[in-house]
Amino acid sequence: MVDLVIIGGGPAGLAAACKAWESGLRDILILERDKELGGILNQCIHNGFGLHRFGEQLTGPEYAGRFIEMLKETGVKVQLDTMVLEVTPDKKVHCVSKEHGYQIIEAKSIVLGMGCRERTRGANIRRKRQKWRSKRSLHIRQVGYKILPNPISYPRIPLAPIPVSYPCTPENLLRQ
Repeated sequence: MVDLVIIGGGPAGLAAACKAWESGLRDILILERDKELGGILNQCIHNGFGLHRFGEQLTGPEYAGRFIEMLKETGVKVQLDTMVLEVTPDKKVHCVSKEHGYQIIEAKSIVLGMGCRERTRGANIRRKRQKWRSKRSLHIRQVGYKILPNPISYPRIPLAPIPVSYPCTPENLLRQ
C-alpha cells in the first residue's frame, strides 16, 4: 500500500509531491502518462515562470527542469509512460506500462493532477439541460459541461478548488 499516489506529473502533480514530502509524507508515487515529467510546462517556451520561487524569469521547460531536480532530492518514486485506466472507490489505481505491465496500486490517498492536455478524441461530453431563450445566449453561456473518459459512474470525490486568477504553476499551487 502506497501512502499517496499522484496521477499526473505536470505542474499540479509536481507541486503536490513536493508539498506532501515537505509535510512529512514519505511513501509517494507519481504516475505520468508521458515519457518525461513537466506536463504542459514543456510546451510553454515563453518566460515568466519562477519569479517567486527562484527569483528569475524562466521558460516553462527550464522551470519544470528545476522543479524536477528538486523532486530528485526527495524519495518520491516516479513511473513514467504509465497510463492510468481506472480509479476505484476503494482507492485502487489500475494502470499499465511497458516497464511494469498491468498493476493495481492500493493507496491511502490519491491526488488527481491530470492537467490540461487538449485531446477531444474519445471523450464523452454531457451537458446539463437548460432552457435557452435565444441562440445568442447559447453561445455566451457555455457552462455545465462535464468531460468523462467513460460513460460509467465515478465515486464522488471532494476536490479542493484552486483559484484561476494566476497561471497554474507549481509555485502558485504551493501558495494555497
